[in-house]
Amino acid sequence: MCAAIGLILLAILFGLAQTELGKRQVAKQVAKRLGVASNASIEVGKIEGIIPFNCRVDRLISSDMDGEILVLEDVRLHWSPVALLRGRFHIKELSASLLQLNRLPSKDKSVETTPKKLPTWPSALNRLSVEHFSIDRLVLGKEVGGEERIFRLAAQLNAVNAADEQTAEIYLTRIDGPKAVATLHMTFKDKEPSLRLRAEVEEAEGGVLSALMNLPGPTALHLEGEGPLGEWKGNLKARVGGLGELETSLLLETVDGPKRRFRAG
Repeated sequence: MCAAIGLILLAILFGLAQTELGKRQVAKQVAKRLGVASNASIEVGKIEGIIPFNCRVDRLISSDMDGEILVLEDVRLHWSPVALLRGRFHIKELSASLLQLNRLPSKDKSVETTPKKLPTWPSALNRLSVEHFSIDRLVLGKEVGGEERIFRLAAQLNAVNAADEQTAEIYLTRIDGPKAVATLHMTFKDKEPSLRLRAEVEEAEGGVLSALMNLPGPTALHLEGEGPLGEWKGNLKARVGGLGELETSLLLETVDGPKRRFRAG
């Protein structure tokens, strides 16, 4: 009986969420949740589609006392509830036509800061797969990198097997200036934490890396490695303009528990 009542209540809530009033309430709750523990406010625009399975938000804006921080447009989410029956969260599409980061948020002095630890791979990601993730226009404002730059971002996240292995592929391309392409391919195993990674960056003269490092272009970087997180080994190759080529090995090793150190040679 209790289960039947619960299903009826869920059906009622689902139905209410599809009404205009319900969608406005969902938008307010999204804004409220995204604004928790932050001095930023969130404004959520019109929500269309079937919430929460296949829906679209036309605009989302994050602001603080100094103005707009982040603008998202045409955000789309489409996922399969059937996959939940198999213990998986399968997203068919998560995309946006625009993500504009004007600047980093102003620091809230009232919030106490605690020492940051190195991030760990959330176990929930082992049950997550994303068929299509994309941002058509990723705009980084002048206050982020010295000048406005526009990129296109695409990614996939896939479960290799039902145990503990995930692969991720990320592609980043600049679309408003000197040619710049970055790719990342990685496979992570959670049960016995290990990482296989291959990352490449190619950039024409006058690109982002040249500006940040004050070096001539073109620039090319290649990083590849594999191993357990406690003793991960990689090889880095770099070519910068007329300065020649550099090749070095990297070692990421665990020291005294959570502390980690890099060693190059």
